[in-house]
Amino acid sequence: GDWDDPTFGIRWNGIAGSVGYSLAYIKTFNPTPMMNPTSSTAVSGLFGVTASTPYQEEPGNQVLGDWIYPEIDVFGFTINGYTAALDATLSAEVTFVPDKPFNHGQLQSALPGWGGIIEKDTVVTMWRIDKELKLSNLLGTNRPSLSSIQIFDTWITDYDSDEGIVEFASFGAKKKEHTTYLTLFTLLNFKRDTINPSFVIGTDLSNGGGFAIP
Repeated sequence: GDWDDPTFGIRWNGIAGSVGYSLAYIKTFNPTPMMNPTSSTAVSGLFGVTASTPYQEEPGNQVLGDWIYPEIDVFGFTINGYTAALDATLSAEVTFVPDKPFNHGQLQSALPGWGGIIEKDTVVTMWRIDKELKLSNLLGTNRPSLSSIQIFDTWITDYDSDEGIVEFASFGAKKKEHTTYLTLFTLLNFKRDTINPSFVIGTDLSNGGGFAIP
């Protein structure tokens, strides 16, 4: 995509009974840059790349290639509603990205992912439960604390491990068919909401590891 290419979106929001929903479409740029490698032999001579295929057109930089942001189409659906049994709000979001680009190939070279760009239909889902926890007696908060548990999953459909899709060009970790994260968020309110610390923790269920953000 070029910087002056138009990007746009449309969203319909509605309520069916006690359930809220929305439908959306957006044309935008891929959120992370992709390497469009040159077919020149200069790369293989320096970095061990044995073959590379440019994406749609030969890059302007014939030494290595171009970092690009391809255009993508995103179709989205959300739904949310309150459940008295849990005294909580349940939400779900699903997005479908047809022909989402991924760098792939050349895993054994010094530039993994520089074999080119491959397109795969991708589905991203999010499941969330929001609930107010009464922590006043335990922590001294002045009102119930909003907490949220979320599960995010990115699914590459028609996945083939032999294609060598990487997490990011030049980073040799192979991307898995499913990448799933679990997160927990809590907001605390003290002194009539003049002090509002929050805490986020999460873990990568697919690859291991995690994070904590106070």
